[in-house]
Amino acid sequence: MGGIFSGRWGSYKKKQTVESCYKLNINDFCRVVSLNNGEKGTFYGGNFKGRFEITAPYTLQTQGKEIPLDALITLYYDINGERVISPLYVSSSPAYFGNKRYWVLCPAYKKNGRICLKRSYKLYLPKNAKYFCCRECYGLTYKSVQ
Repeated sequence: MGGIFSGRWGSYKKKQTVESCYKLNINDFCRVVSLNNGEKGTFYGGNFKGRFEITAPYTLQTQGKEIPLDALITLYYDINGERVISPLYVSSSPAYFGNKRYWVLCPAYKKNGRICLKRSYKLYLPKNAKYFCCRECYGLTYKSVQ
């Protein structure tokens, strides 16, 4: 019979979950903050707080393309005593009753040197990371899946 470490599950290492990360929901953020050019303020992310600054509208130039965006939100915060400056590229799409649904494009760089730019409404900051990025870039999963 197999022992405790028999089969392929003996060396299985659980992935980090989204529940263990700080979350930034762009729709919640935009309910509190209007995306006006030059707007500044503070935000709170779990155990830390930071500042933000908005540039609107904004055009992202990457990989030989120009991508028109609603805004660039620049976040300033400290992680483990280190000052971090993180960009959030914000776009929108029409929603019901004339409202807008906001999206944030993931600012992470892939191994091939290209920027991710996956459209999402939540970005995550794991405990051992410095920047807010999408779930796929950090390889995060959900607790219910494990």
